[in-house]
Amino acid sequence: MDKKYLGSFFIILASVMLGIDGGILIGLYYKIFHFYNVKFIVFVAHLIPTLFLSVFCFRKYKMLKIFSWNDYVYLFLIALFGGTIGTLSIVKALQLSGFSKVSIVILLQKLQPVFAIAMSIIILKEKPNLKFFIVALVALVASYLLAFGFQSPMMLESNNIQAICYSLLAAFSYGSSLVFGKKILHKYDFFTSTFYRFFFTTIIVGVLVILSGNLISDINYFLDNRSLLLFAVFCSFWGLTEVFVYYVGLKNTPALLTSIFELTYPFTVVLIDTFVNKYYLSSLQIFAVVLLLGSIIYLNLNNRKIIRNK
Repeated sequence: MDKKYLGSFFIILASVMLGIDGGILIGLYYKIFHFYNVKFIVFVAHLIPTLFLSVFCFRKYKMLKIFSWNDYVYLFLIALFGGTIGTLSIVKALQLSGFSKVSIVILLQKLQPVFAIAMSIIILKEKPNLKFFIVALVALVASYLLAFGFQSPMMLESNNIQAICYSLLAAFSYGSSLVFGKKILHKYDFFTSTFYRFFFTTIIVGVLVILSGNLISDINYFLDNRSLLLFAVFCSFWGLTEVFVYYVGLKNTPALLTSIFELTYPFTVVLIDTFVNKYYLSSLQIFAVVLLLGSIIYLNLNNRKIIRNK
């Protein structure tokens, strides 16, 4: 099979896997196992892949002697924003939504390119042209219509407002992580950055779990519930596989096709919301989704044209 078509298949597969992860798998922690500790769920989701990767990529630990101080700072920031704050925020947003309006939570999280470019302006000293501000404004208006319609945010229930805020925080965190990642990927390969993202995220979230005072009780709960433990292992490997499938696709797929095929992710979530959760987007929300995704695709494909180095 042609590498271009094979790469496209892997991008679509990874996007569908990501949609199933956010739309179904995370919710099963609550619906089936009645386990509600978001920090511990995120901790396990990074600990298990880290242990697995440590067995097969143990030589990566030699990099600890090679990294410069700046490398450590950026790897920590990637883990802090992308692995910790971003993941904790999106899981918390899904939890607050009651897993009945996951499409809104996931679609709002797609604003991350807006935040990524904004962070590039601040950190990388890049200058945007007028097109960026226009497209960013369109994306923000579309996000508002998706979340609130023509109503005031104060008309929504408290949990829904919090879910939206956490989703936006996730978008900001993932976008920031992409910017910090630029500082690492030009020096080290994808496997090294991925390994240490899991590694440092495990440490950061592990500290948060310890500080919460529930570590021992949560570990005992997992060990006493074999089904929950097996499910956590399955979800961890699902997420790890998703990362590497996406990477394989990314290497062999043009940017234009990548941005289009990545739409499979929100499309999968919308289908899950429609047929599993019985939540239907209104005509206004569908219009907002088209406007939002169109803006995000434009930013993804033209980020080099709408910003320039200082």
